[in-house]
Amino acid sequence: MTRFIFLSFAVVLFNISIAQVSNNDIKNRVDLKLNADPTISSTAQSNVEWSCVNKALTNKCIVYHNDQWFNFSVPFASTYFINFTGQKCRDMRGLQLIIIEGNPCETKTYRILYCISQIRQDDVFVQLDSLKPKTQYLLNIDGFLGDFCEFGIQISEKPKGLPRIYQPLDTIKVQRTLKGRLVNLAWVVSEDKIDQFHSFKIYRAKPNDIKSDFIQEQTVSRNSYGAYILNYTASDSLQNEGTYIYRILGIQTQTQFPFLLATEVIAYSEPQSKDPVQGSVKLNLAFKDKTLFKLLVYDEASHSLLKKQIAEFDLTRDRPYEVDLSEFIDQGSKEFMILVSDADAREALQFYYKVDGHGRLIQE
Repeated sequence: MTRFIFLSFAVVLFNISIAQVSNNDIKNRVDLKLNADPTISSTAQSNVEWSCVNKALTNKCIVYHNDQWFNFSVPFASTYFINFTGQKCRDMRGLQLIIIEGNPCETKTYRILYCISQIRQDDVFVQLDSLKPKTQYLLNIDGFLGDFCEFGIQISEKPKGLPRIYQPLDTIKVQRTLKGRLVNLAWVVSEDKIDQFHSFKIYRAKPNDIKSDFIQEQTVSRNSYGAYILNYTASDSLQNEGTYIYRILGIQTQTQFPFLLATEVIAYSEPQSKDPVQGSVKLNLAFKDKTLFKLLVYDEASHSLLKKQIAEFDLTRDRPYEVDLSEFIDQGSKEFMILVSDADAREALQFYYKVDGHGRLIQE
């Protein structure tokens, strides 16, 4: 009950602290200027202006919950990018996005250029191609599955962050090593490809993560003779068990576009401490004090005699009587038969032991 009250209180605070954005209605949409600083917005407290959406065009892609509106235009035909930064989502689900060509709230004129059902919570960009110059495009942003998200949005000629869809480029060979918690990635770039890149960025994520962790950036460098250095390395330390996906991205010099150069999957588990091997057993013998007795130890699997001993029983010292088997265990024996008899006994006492999977000697 306490946890429920706390969570409910937290949600109320979230709702109170973030007011409805002005661009909740399409008539108050925010105009995004090309290459301007990111505009900060939030889907919290937004609702759907149903008269200005065309569900028939988007019902196979998204479900409307708490949308808001932007618009933008570009000066000439080229490739542009919508850069999302600083996403903070209440339910960790992310955003959904629709890009529309058409007149605001005239739904019959709408033509859907892009309909993206979920944008993960990295700093991520959406690449826009084939845009018409000096044409107003509508941008509808919603919280995926009703999520409340704060975010920054920017229209730019340069991408920032990670691509929504990775574009692989087969350029490098990676050698990976895992020693304890330490991951090391080493890669070599061919001499004819190295001048394409300004730097390399390394990210780490778990398979179901909605956000990646930035590990480090390696800038392409030259040696003292001016030649490109072709060998690069990056290291990371893991804190928890699990499977990790490492991505090495090459940042292109001219466009700043991040191409996926390599993906490495590493499974890490904590080393298990080995149980100490039990080296001896204790026998409950009922001989009288000062009795001479004989002890024989056999390897039960091979029936070979491992040890023969004649001793005098000491009532104080030898109750119980300890038999050391560690030497034979080290030599590979796992099953033992121990025979104990005195001069008056008609039959020997028999004891059977084996080493189990945890290194313990178990009596059978």
